[in-house]
Amino acid sequence: MKKKTIKNHIFLANTAMVVVVLVLFLAIGMIALAIYEYLEKDDVITESELASGTSQACVLIVNTNTLEKDELEALGENLEDVGFYVCVINSDEIIYTTINDVDEWDVEEIQKFMYNDDTIHIFNFGGSTLITKASTDGDLQVYAVSEDNIVQSLTVRRYTPYIVLFVICGSLLILILFVASYIYAKRLTKAIMLPLNSLIDASNDVKKGDHTKRISYAGYWEFEEVCTSFNDMNAQINKDEQRREIDEQSRRDMIAGVSHDLRTPLTAIRGTLKGLQDGVAKTPEMQRKFLDTAYRRTLEMDRLIEQLFYFSKIETGDMPVHPETIEWNAFLLSYIDNLKAKDEGVCKYCFYGCDSVCSDIDVRLMERILDNVVENAKKYAQAQELIITFNLKCKGGSVYLWVSDNGNGVAEDKLPHIFEKFYRADESRGQTEGNGLGLHIVKCLTENMNGTVTAANNNGLEIKFVFPAKEENSDEQ
Repeated sequence: MKKKTIKNHIFLANTAMVVVVLVLFLAIGMIALAIYEYLEKDDVITESELASGTSQACVLIVNTNTLEKDELEALGENLEDVGFYVCVINSDEIIYTTINDVDEWDVEEIQKFMYNDDTIHIFNFGGSTLITKASTDGDLQVYAVSEDNIVQSLTVRRYTPYIVLFVICGSLLILILFVASYIYAKRLTKAIMLPLNSLIDASNDVKKGDHTKRISYAGYWEFEEVCTSFNDMNAQINKDEQRREIDEQSRRDMIAGVSHDLRTPLTAIRGTLKGLQDGVAKTPEMQRKFLDTAYRRTLEMDRLIEQLFYFSKIETGDMPVHPETIEWNAFLLSYIDNLKAKDEGVCKYCFYGCDSVCSDIDVRLMERILDNVVENAKKYAQAQELIITFNLKCKGGSVYLWVSDNGNGVAEDKLPHIFEKFYRADESRGQTEGNGLGLHIVKCLTENMNGTVTAANNNGLEIKFVFPAKEENSDEQ
């Protein structure tokens, strides 16, 4: 079903207003003409109703522009020959007439038929034909009436001039146009203001900090889109605020955890140095043991500070990537050898490689990624004999790397969240240490190198990496 639009509504409203006004105007015009024809039909003169000499009389009168007695007498005789009497008026006085008992005629009554336009006007009353002509200044007026039935009364029903009808119809049109415009404007305003008022109310709620209100509107497509966008924006703001509150709480927890993690090695270092200072370690072997303990604590602090450094770089977007082509088997074997040298047998490492496969990788960032995964396994796996396995494969133009441990794994409901910043699955891993940054940094650095990372439980926690392979390594191996 096609959606209603405010554009179509405005077009249809304006069209309807114009059409309605025109139709009503035509109807009023037809009614006015019918009324006029009904009221004035007796005043419409047909040729059969005129006296026989009307045409000749009109010719004689139209040529009359004189006050000379001789010419007026000649006019009177000529009009009598065609069956008409005449009365000539000058400055409201009768100066010549051939009508008997002219004194009984009222000059003002005669002048009702006069139009100062120097044009012939013809009237028909009770079988008599009347012809009038008046000069433009109104001084000379000629009045002629047929002999067969002289009018005894000059009272006549005056018809409504066309200009009056035009004014009446025009006024009605303006009134109809105003009423129609008011009705359609009111409806259009209501259609527009309903969603606008809802938006205003919702905006005021947002201003007060309430992002839970939603606008319920179904009507015109444009406003539906606006209201839907507003609801989506409001929901996103609410979601961001909730996320910000969670992040803020996580950040506070992280600061508390970092403070604890820094205080612990500092306390150990201070105690070790104090013991050396007080002469507790009297033998060289005891002194070396104290110094080794202090050194390991400094390494813990260094790893923590480095984690915070990487997190800061990621958050500010200032993490440059310098890729170089590496051969994965050689890289991983070298990395594992370094781990074994550092661990001194703390855990066991296994590697399952494949044929030669290369990718463009930032070696420094990749080592940081693997360091975080390994440290996470050491901290949370809780295995009696920790085994960390590296499994490498190449398939379909991608390099797959699985790094897994033989620990307890992660609860399934918390597994999707372990890469979120500040998230710690403490209950499932049985530990409370950590700041929730390690695996988040792993995810961000992996994505910066066009890779992906996921986690699953497979007899322990298994981290899966996928990186693009060089084109020559795209075949399955």
